[in-house]
Amino acid sequence: MTLALLAASVGGCIPYVDPLIQRASAELGCEPTMINMIERGDIGYAVFDVEACGHRARYTCVGGRHEPYHCIHEPDPRIWDPDPAVAATLPDSPGASGAPTPFRGQWRRICGPEEDQCAFKQNGIWRWRPARPTECSYGPVCY
Repeated sequence: MTLALLAASVGGCIPYVDPLIQRASAELGCEPTMINMIERGDIGYAVFDVEACGHRARYTCVGGRHEPYHCIHEPDPRIWDPDPAVAATLPDSPGASGAPTPFRGQWRRICGPEEDQCAFKQNGIWRWRPARPTECSYGPVCY
């Protein structure tokens, strides 16, 4: 599990999976393999909507460097949009292999401001935002 989490973190994925899954599993009475989540970059940094065995919860995760990560159960929103139970229906990278996440549930990421390689809602439809080309001082695109 630690190796999978490390690989996910190095690959640019969320660094909070393990503490979040542990907390949600304990609080919501659900096996970690049954938990689905959506990282909500559109709401704030390290905010997650979780679905665990029919229960839903919102968490904010904090910590790092000199203290352990921990996740705080936030008040539930009035409306789950999108519902974390349908995380698998949100767009994922076209090249995604479908490989399981470190906890084997479904995980998707919603774009925050100026983010890419994530899902976003446009005119009521969820879409995938691919990586944008990077501008360089010596030319139009970095490689």
